[in-house]
Amino acid sequence: MHDKHQIIEEPCEGKLSCTVLKTNGVGDNLVEFNISSYYLADEIKGVYRGMMIAIPPQEWRVFQNITFTELSQILKHLAGQVKLRAFRRHPRGPKTAQPKRTYLKNKPHVSTAKILAQRTQKINTP
Repeated sequence: MHDKHQIIEEPCEGKLSCTVLKTNGVGDNLVEFNISSYYLADEIKGVYRGMMIAIPPQEWRVFQNITFTELSQILKHLAGQVKLRAFRRHPRGPKTAQPKRTYLKNKPHVSTAKILAQRTQKINTP
């Protein structure tokens, strides 16, 4: 018997690991979603805070007396309703090389301190 949803940590490029949700689509076709752990954790945190504010404690008592199997079936059903596209990774592209600075060949750089020193010499010379 295979689970409909399975979350697997896989090594990615470099030293990072990716969370990949593998789910059976129609038939035995396996569909993979590359999911951002950050986006997923942020969503869970926000929804949890909202539920704790909006849903009174007596509504949660339903979950006190159910079995582990029933709870897992409810959670799997709820997980099936999640729109995974909202939690996709957005990897950064490669860095672009900075262009070399262009210098004016006929006007080399002169520090501001030298220019100020020359002005003070002109002013102070009689």
